[in-house]
Amino acid sequence: MRARFLLALLTSTSAASTSAHASTDEPYAHIASVGLITLAGPTGLFQNPTSGILPKNAFSMESCMAFRENRGDHFQWNGVLATYGVTDWLEISGFGLFIHGVDETVNGDSSFEVGSFNARARVMRESEVLPEVSVGGIAGFGDEERAAHSVFLSASKGFALGGGEVMRGLRVHGGLRQTWAERDVDVTTGFAGLEIEVIRSIFLIGEVNTRDKDVEQTPWSAGLQYKSKSFGLSASVLQAPNDSEETYYVGIGVSY
Repeated sequence: MRARFLLALLTSTSAASTSAHASTDEPYAHIASVGLITLAGPTGLFQNPTSGILPKNAFSMESCMAFRENRGDHFQWNGVLATYGVTDWLEISGFGLFIHGVDETVNGDSSFEVGSFNARARVMRESEVLPEVSVGGIAGFGDEERAAHSVFLSASKGFALGGGEVMRGLRVHGGLRQTWAERDVDVTTGFAGLEIEVIRSIFLIGEVNTRDKDVEQTPWSAGLQYKSKSFGLSASVLQAPNDSEETYYVGIGVSY
């Protein structure tokens, strides 16, 4: 399969704790654990929602555009995500995904649309000792063969690595997600991830998921993010669970 390229608008992140990632100064770093648009929809690492919550009244717009080939099937993927911080512990978001050019003989149609309404709440704020913990839900709609619903639990903890300009800090992520698809698919996914601030505003990110018995590959991803005051860029390679080869994507984002 040829790689797919994902244009993903990154969400705001802000250093609300004194742990790692406190280097980015203004709105784009609201909370270090907040990431970018994911394959699941809500913001996080490249494939998994994380524990980060946008601050009250913060808003981000994100989009994705992907070009993908899977076993000779070429198609285009376009998505959009809008996220709003309702309170300092609750955010809501809406996600839409539009896919065009799929093989009609395999999928029954050349295009389809799915979306989701999402909510995430912080149940424990990060401290010097304890991690940040959040719970969330994803209510899918659209193409009944592909729409899915999920609940997830995510946690993260940041650590300072030093006061210099290189290898400034790291953040460890982990979580569980239960997904129910309209086509009678029931999947439990565990994940672990790591962010390292290599130099100011540039982060090296990696994650790996558990592999379900019904999928072909163990999902993982690795990439870079640049996060400044209100603008971000990302580039990543990832392995989707049902794809024979890796996927590549790039992202760009704004936050208010």
